[in-house]
Amino acid sequence: MAQLAATEKFCRQLFLLTSLQDGQPCWEPPVDLLETDGELLVYVVLPGAKADEVDVRVRNGELIIRGRREPPPELCHATVIRLELPFGRFERRIPIPPGTYAVKRQTVRGHLLIRLCKSGEGETA
Repeated sequence: MAQLAATEKFCRQLFLLTSLQDGQPCWEPPVDLLETDGELLVYVVLPGAKADEVDVRVRNGELIIRGRREPPPELCHATVIRLELPFGRFERRIPIPPGTYAVKRQTVRGHLLIRLCKSGEGETA
């Protein structure tokens, strides 16, 4: 039981609840940030998110990822037994190395993959 409680506590910490500058609540999706010679790779845990519906910007040395994850439509007519995946507004700000980047987005195995290309090829954020 202690291990189960510790695991549940860890899962709750993955999706931190914060507030935006306007005071509205939001949650922060967890990320992995990797760097290669040509790009920064950002894997964002956003279950069910569509890459083109997530706002991605690079501003003042920060990668800003924001959007909204809608609840499943069945939630309106179902009894909730367990609800662990957050929905609603989200925003994540990640400091990145200085530079000019172009942004490419795709979904990979349930993650949103953001490629920040150092060469400037792609959609500029």
